[in-house]
Amino acid sequence: MALNLLDGMTSLQAEVNAMTEGRGADLVIEAVDLCPALRTTFKIMRPFGVISSIGVHSQDIPWSSKEAYNKNIRLQMGRCPVRSIFKEALELLEEKQECLAFLTSTSMPLSEAKKEYELFNEARVSKVIFNLGL
Repeated sequence: MALNLLDGMTSLQAEVNAMTEGRGADLVIEAVDLCPALRTTFKIMRPFGVISSIGVHSQDIPWSSKEAYNKNIRLQMGRCPVRSIFKEALELLEEKQECLAFLTSTSMPLSEAKKEYELFNEARVSKVIFNLGL
């Protein structure tokens, strides 16, 4: 389930706690590549939970080994083997398009990219598909 992150960490933690009866998230996927985002995953995850980070991190992990030990986390990081799974993933995408419609909010010509990035920065749209018009 996607959450509104605009109201800050306190609101996010409250939403996660409400959805999980105070337990915390079982699994958190981090795909932003920012230390604050990775730290947020750690904060909202339950003890013995899983963090899957697909961002390309170039900074230190934002928690100590003691914190990780005490929370008993499982952390998965690394590259997706894109070339080896691309064909299968594309077929699945074609088959299940309707299930993934929520991932994008709009589709528009590339010529309108500047406007869309402004809307994105204002959190008025989420993911946008740009049509290249080829």
